[in-house]
Amino acid sequence: MGHGTRQMCRVDAHGFPKTHRARQKRYGGMQTGDIVKEVVPTGKYAGTWASRVVVKARGWFDLVIAGKKASVHQKYCTRLWAADGYTYTLPADAGTAVSSPR
Repeated sequence: MGHGTRQMCRVDAHGFPKTHRARQKRYGGMQTGDIVKEVVPTGKYAGTWASRVVVKARGWFDLVIAGKKASVHQKYCTRLWAADGYTYTLPADAGTAVSSPR
């Protein structure tokens, strides 16, 4: 396979699939691109934040907190707006800019 092709799953040395991509689109009631509010009680990123989320199947979501990529458990996240094709802006006092953590 060339560099331009994308694989949907991992394959072995003979080209047979070993694993499959995740079939679910939502995890913890959220999907990638949703704008969520995070209330982190302790740790390096303690506080209340709002940002765009990248969901992971294991329950930890990637977000941008204070300008840095961070992983937060889904139990601390509440969805504010769904990723429905519209662009939403947060109030100026939200403390963070909404940007993708990728």
